Amino acid sequence: MTQQAHWKRQPTGLYLSRRGDIRLMIEQVGSNFRVMVTRVIDENRPEEVLYTGSARNADDAMMLADRIAEQAAARVAA
Repeated sequence: MTQQAHWKRQPTGLYLSRRGDIRLMIEQVGSNFRVMVTRVIDENRPEEVLYTGSARNADDAMMLADRIAEQAAARVAA
Protein backbone atom coordinates (compact mmCIF):
# COMPACT_ATOMS: atom_id res chain seq x y z
CA MET A 1 0.00 0.00 0.00
CA THR A 2 1.42 3.36 -0.99
CA GLN A 3 1.69 6.20 1.50
CA GLN A 4 1.97 8.94 -1.10
CA ALA A 5 -1.62 10.27 -0.98
CA HIS A 6 -0.89 13.31 1.23
CA TRP A 7 2.70 13.85 0.09
CA LYS A 8 3.57 16.47 -2.50
CA ARG A 9 6.52 15.77 -4.75
CA GLN A 10 8.56 18.82 -5.68
CA PRO A 11 10.29 19.21 -9.07
CA THR A 12 13.59 18.55 -7.28
CA GLY A 13 12.35 15.11 -6.17
CA LEU A 14 11.85 16.17 -2.55
CA TYR A 15 8.64 14.88 -0.94
CA LEU A 16 6.89 17.24 1.49
CA SER A 17 3.94 16.93 3.83
CA ARG A 18 2.63 18.98 6.73
CA ARG A 19 0.54 18.21 9.81
CA GLY A 20 -0.25 21.49 11.49
CA ASP A 21 3.05 22.84 12.80
CA ILE A 22 4.95 19.62 11.92
CA ARG A 23 6.78 19.41 8.59
CA LEU A 24 7.83 16.13 7.00
CA MET A 25 10.50 15.92 4.30
CA ILE A 26 11.89 13.00 2.34
CA GLU A 27 14.75 13.16 -0.14
CA GLN A 28 16.34 10.41 -2.18
CA VAL A 29 20.08 10.20 -1.58
CA GLY A 30 21.69 7.50 -3.66
CA SER A 31 19.64 4.34 -3.20
CA ASN A 32 18.27 5.40 0.24
CA PHE A 33 15.77 8.02 1.34
CA ARG A 34 16.61 10.67 3.95
CA VAL A 35 13.81 11.45 6.40
CA MET A 36 13.47 14.69 8.37
CA VAL A 37 10.62 15.71 10.64
CA THR A 38 10.62 19.23 12.11
CA ARG A 39 8.30 21.46 14.11
CA VAL A 40 7.74 25.13 13.46
CA ILE A 41 7.57 26.76 16.87
CA ASP A 42 7.47 30.33 15.64
CA GLU A 43 7.97 31.67 12.12
CA ASN A 44 10.67 33.99 13.51
CA ARG A 45 12.71 31.15 15.01
CA PRO A 46 14.43 28.12 13.47
CA GLU A 47 12.50 24.88 13.22
CA GLU A 48 12.98 22.26 15.92
CA VAL A 49 14.33 19.01 14.48
CA LEU A 50 12.25 16.13 15.85
CA TYR A 51 13.79 13.30 13.84
CA THR A 52 16.34 12.53 11.13
CA GLY A 53 17.00 9.12 9.69
CA SER A 54 16.86 7.05 6.55
CA ALA A 55 14.89 4.28 4.88
CA ARG A 56 15.47 1.97 1.94
CA ASN A 57 12.47 3.12 -0.12
CA ALA A 58 10.04 6.02 -0.37
CA ASP A 59 7.06 4.17 1.13
CA ASP A 60 9.05 3.09 4.21
CA ALA A 61 10.37 6.65 4.59
CA MET A 62 6.83 8.06 4.41
CA MET A 63 5.51 5.56 6.97
CA LEU A 64 8.41 6.39 9.29
CA ALA A 65 7.90 10.16 8.96
CA ASP A 66 4.14 9.80 9.50
CA ARG A 67 4.69 7.71 12.64
CA ILE A 68 7.14 10.25 14.09
CA ALA A 69 4.73 13.11 13.32
CA GLU A 70 1.84 11.27 15.01
CA GLN A 71 3.97 10.62 18.11
CA ALA A 72 5.06 14.27 18.27
CA ALA A 73 1.48 15.50 17.91
CA ALA A 74 0.33 13.12 20.66
CA ARG A 75 3.03 14.41 23.04
CA VAL A 76 1.88 17.99 22.47
CA ALA A 77 -1.78 17.06 22.99
CA ALA A 78 -1.05 15.22 26.24
